Amino acid sequence: MKRLLSLVLLVCMLAALAACATKAKVAEAPILTEPETTEPETDAPAQPPTDPPAPPETGEDDDPALTHGTVVDDVYTNETLNLRVALADGFIFFDDAQIAQMCGMSEAMFRGTEMAKEVARVGQMIDMVMASPNGSNLSLTIHPAQKFLENATDEDIFNVSRSTAYMQAEAGGMTVKTYETVKMQLFGEEKLALHIVLSMMGIDVEEYQVWILEKGEPYFAVATVVLNGDVDPQSILDCISRLHEPEAD
Repeated sequence: MKRLLSLVLLVCMLAALAACATKAKVAEAPILTEPETTEPETDAPAQPPTDPPAPPETGEDDDPALTHGTVVDDVYTNETLNLRVALADGFIFFDDAQIAQMCGMSEAMFRGTEMAKEVARVGQMIDMVMASPNGSNLSLTIHPAQKFLENATDEDIFNVSRSTAYMQAEAGGMTVKTYETVKMQLFGEEKLALHIVLSMMGIDVEEYQVWILEKGEPYFAVATVVLNGDVDPQSILDCISRLHEPEAD
């Protein structure tokens, strides 16, 4: 059990590689500011400031753009991500308390308003973990969409994330042994996946990472399969499907 938790804890650090790549790219964009304007001088008396209209009241946890996934009858669903994950044989879903403990945060962060704030602040949040007793696992991480991702290809994503992944691995005390692209199947389509092998604390961790982007959506997901032992990564990715098919252009 300790080995399982140690391996799954690495999911948090591994998922951070994708988020940091996104933040690095955004940081390169120029910051646009409104031009300064000069008010004409007049002899009219100054008007007292008026309070802006109060925003409409909403529920404490209302955030229609972001929802936390739920698990019912061994099936995870998330409306924001438009994703469904069926439990793989021999795996278990982590509950909110386990994920929160694993990532060092409060369960309250999974509620709509707090969740949106945390994703905006950190750049990511793990929403689902499905793990086997030997430590192999699948995680889904929520990320805020960025402008540069709207028309990004799989090759663009690979190029953006590669240099940042190496820097983050070094900063986290990890050694990158392999970082390459491979072809995987998702939603019945061929996708470019990142194949990464890291070494940390004497443990080699092999992962496959697929970015799941839907054009025009405010959030996207990164699916990460971490392997320990004889597990077929494609069979784990096959557990993921869409809740609703995207509308045709």
